[in-house]
Amino acid sequence: MARRARPRPKAASDPRTRIVDAALELVPVHGWSGLTLARVARATGHSLAELYDFFPTKTALLGAFLDRIDRAMVAGAGEDEDESPRDRLFAVMMARFDALKPHKDAVRRIVQDLARDPAAAVCAACRLRRSLALMLEAAAIPSGGLFGALRIKGLGLIHLGVLRVWLGDDSDDAAKTMAALDRALGRAEAMIGWCRGARRRGAEAAGESA
Repeated sequence: MARRARPRPKAASDPRTRIVDAALELVPVHGWSGLTLARVARATGHSLAELYDFFPTKTALLGAFLDRIDRAMVAGAGEDEDESPRDRLFAVMMARFDALKPHKDAVRRIVQDLARDPAAAVCAACRLRRSLALMLEAAAIPSGGLFGALRIKGLGLIHLGVLRVWLGDDSDDAAKTMAALDRALGRAEAMIGWCRGARRRGAEAAGESA
């Protein structure tokens, strides 16, 4: 089975990496709403002005974290053309949850706080859309055009539903998460099949009446 080459991990001396790591350690303590750039600056030994050069906003910090998860997801997902699109997407999404696992406490607080901050939630949703498109592309499923936009929207609903299960799944094998993802993808696959069948039946009926 061909697999994507894994990127080399960034050196610990990379200031951007250290800043994001420090923010992730602070989030479980202060929450996302209580996290400030000043606190992150103190934790990393930077002045606020120095930190601003790397990350001018908390949204930029969150974006850098999601970029890291996206890279790990793509690197951790297999590339088997013989698998069905559903199986490929399952592997990609589980690779994403595996990448998030070391940061589950921080992710939990971020999700909780964003639910109470509509403006921040909108910004996070816009950034998540890019990750959703990458999930589809990593599973060799087109994400462009009208149908791609619909796929992204549907995948977003699946991702958020399974994310809630994952946040409460403390098992080592992520059995609950995998079961929830499998069910959700199964329902989506059945719905797509039903829509295609209905469209085909409609086309046949139109042809007979012509």
